[in-house]
Amino acid sequence: MFRVGFADAFSKGALLLLLTIVVASCYRDYFLDTRDPYKCDALLNQGQWLESPDNKPYTKWQPSGCMFHQYSAPEIAECSQDGDITIVGDSTVRQIFWALARKIEDDEGWVEEERNKPDNHGDLEYSKGGVHLKFIWDPWLNSTAMFRELTLLEGGVVNETIVNDNVPSNGSYLETGPRRPVTMLIGGGLWYARHMENTSIEAYSQSIDRISLAHDFSDLRTLPQSTEGVGPQVFIAPVIEPLYYMLSPARQSTITPEKISAMNEYLGLLSRAGLNVVWSYAKMMKDQPAAYSMSGLHVMDPVATRMTDVLLNLRCNGKATQHLTYPVNKTCCSSYSSPRWLYFIPTFTLLARLGSIVLSKSRHSALSDSGKGSLQGVTIAIRDLLVVLFFCVLADRTHTLDKIPGVYSTLDYRILLGTITLACLFTIYREPSSPPDSQERRLSEFSGGPRTEHQFLPRIQGDEIRGFMQIFILIYGFLGASDVLDLYELFRVCFAMYLFLLGYGHTMYFLQKRDFSFDRVAIVLVRMNLLAVCLSFVMSRPYLSYYWAPLVSFWFFVVYVTMRVVHYRNDSVAFLVAKIFVSALAVTVVVYVKGPLHLVWLMLKVFFRTDFVIDDWRGHVGTETYIVFVGMLAAVIAFQIVGMFETPPAQRSLSVEVLVDCFDTFRRLFVFCALIIGPLFWITAQSHTKKKDYDWFMPFLSWMPVVSIVILRNSLQFLRTRHCRAFAWVGRMSLELHLLSQHIFLAADGHGTLSLGLGGEKLTVLMGRWKELVLLAPILVWCAWKVSKGTKVLTASITGHAGDEKGNSQARSADHDNELPIPSTQGAMRQDGISSKLRSKRTLIVLMLAIWVAKLCT
Repeated sequence: MFRVGFADAFSKGALLLLLTIVVASCYRDYFLDTRDPYKCDALLNQGQWLESPDNKPYTKWQPSGCMFHQYSAPEIAECSQDGDITIVGDSTVRQIFWALARKIEDDEGWVEEERNKPDNHGDLEYSKGGVHLKFIWDPWLNSTAMFRELTLLEGGVVNETIVNDNVPSNGSYLETGPRRPVTMLIGGGLWYARHMENTSIEAYSQSIDRISLAHDFSDLRTLPQSTEGVGPQVFIAPVIEPLYYMLSPARQSTITPEKISAMNEYLGLLSRAGLNVVWSYAKMMKDQPAAYSMSGLHVMDPVATRMTDVLLNLRCNGKATQHLTYPVNKTCCSSYSSPRWLYFIPTFTLLARLGSIVLSKSRHSALSDSGKGSLQGVTIAIRDLLVVLFFCVLADRTHTLDKIPGVYSTLDYRILLGTITLACLFTIYREPSSPPDSQERRLSEFSGGPRTEHQFLPRIQGDEIRGFMQIFILIYGFLGASDVLDLYELFRVCFAMYLFLLGYGHTMYFLQKRDFSFDRVAIVLVRMNLLAVCLSFVMSRPYLSYYWAPLVSFWFFVVYVTMRVVHYRNDSVAFLVAKIFVSALAVTVVVYVKGPLHLVWLMLKVFFRTDFVIDDWRGHVGTETYIVFVGMLAAVIAFQIVGMFETPPAQRSLSVEVLVDCFDTFRRLFVFCALIIGPLFWITAQSHTKKKDYDWFMPFLSWMPVVSIVILRNSLQFLRTRHCRAFAWVGRMSLELHLLSQHIFLAADGHGTLSLGLGGEKLTVLMGRWKELVLLAPILVWCAWKVSKGTKVLTASITGHAGDEKGNSQARSADHDNELPIPSTQGAMRQDGISSKLRSKRTLIVLMLAIWVAKLCT
């Protein structure tokens, strides 16, 4: 734990830093960035290529300050519905049409067949999966078909007289039918440069003028907040500058840099007057010779795919954000839905609870000192929670702070993890030496501490492991390292370790305390879910999408039921192990058999209007299905071994006496096995190069690295008696860190990261983002620290068990923290002779009903 002076200084400093960032970001958003409030200009004009972790070039394009989305076929269908996506122009923009077609077709058969035709100077149309694509061959940008599409897009009647007779035209067009274009991309210019000598610039300018007159180009700064986003719009592609040295001699003599520059300069004049020119296409090709095909004119297919995504992000992001509440990961050229008053029902419920405390006290004369402390503690907890929730909304549901993807760099990863780990190692301290008695010494060596404390794998050690893993997970998410297989494998091991510690900790509690009361269940579940429920309402995000809170709640319930059933026979090791195996079989049936999960989905949908994605939940539970039961077995073994040592020698059986005498031998055998199974797991993992294969065998082998780490951590006295205070402190608020990081440290519901715009165009840590990391990381830690303390107080107040020793013990063990005191509220929990248990149950029922009603109304 922090010392009092340092904790106070850290709290004040972090709060001042948070306020400074909020004020500065609001000033930038409302005064400096008024020209581009929804990041449409950034999508149209700016961007850079990001290096892909798998070294595939031109797969990641990033506009400035917003989340760029790569659209799939169903998402394109949702955006376009019954309208056409129309592309008009020459062979350069036809590349974008091919890329669109590849997105919606199952294979590339049709695209390849059409591309290989000898005479491909014609119109094209392709429909599949509810998406209608249309390409109009019009290199002169003056055909009748193009102006028909423009008129339909405007919602008017087709006028056949709008056509230019002075410039050559192919004169062909497609029968449009009843469909209206939902967006149009028009691009050309190279034919003017190639086939016209002296009048190419004037002719091109006249064609662009006619297009600008035929369509009312709207200001994108005000459109993304409508239900259709920017709505049906026309976008103009700039003339992509070719690689002149790769052109044929005939083309080199006519397609000159002067002509291309003059055409783009004219587009620049019109774009400043409101013409929507997609300048990011030109930026994609600038200084990128590898992005061109052998002709020197056309772009490579991956580049054309990203150009397609730019068009789709411009047209579809605003509409998707207005219709979909989660995930909000399409922040370019889109607005956020305004929060509704029902989001704050959890806050109103807590305030009502506070009011009941005040009324209860008023009936019993003046407030006592303990009552004042309780009232003040609850008030402070509510205040801190509201401040953190407000900052979550400001950071991740407005454009006040930028959102960008994580950019992985091996050097960044090593420096970040190494620096933070090295800093935390300076907080290592040593426990007192073991007792001199031989038996007592061996017991202490096994249990990791005195006999009266938590046995093998003590709480401080579990918190320490959680802290280190949480730091790794934050770095993993900040760098967007999910595509790096080695780090993904390490992430899954951390995930398994969390669940192992959960199964071990709760099983050991039930074995030691034998407390299967409603109070225990209420304290643990409220503590685990209070923040997640509040976030789900405030952020308008499904509760189940905060998968860690419902997941640990599910596994706690599994452990509780397993240990609760016929609990009076838990002294029988054989019966207890049999129960654990039966429970594992039952969970396997629930997860992998089709019926049970579908029944749960139906109940949640009917009663709570919750979108329960069965495959996602099956993935979360199924990837580490059995590691919790391994943790339970480890707790049973540790409890029995400690029991053998604590049994007086005169009462030991022969087998127990042999085990005690040979304990050192068995301990060395366990260490030897740990040294083998750990490397064996990593060898197995490295032999697979696909995530799918790794996820397949992970449920069966995840115990190997976890058990190996736990045994080796407790194998030597040097390791057992030393602990890292910083890691343990972080571990005690790991749940809050994980949940809040989705909106404070990360962004776009965990799909990107927050940015203050201090790193410039360099998105790597060493090249500029370290400034943002230094500013945002303390704020995240401060928010998690405050909410962690606050949820303990609110849990105690809601459940009504903070005042008694049993309640304090339960609340502390619920989140593995026995150092943060919970104010006493025992006097405030009693009213007119009603027992604290009845009051606790009634309060929880009222709270659950309020949440249920709020969910039905939103």
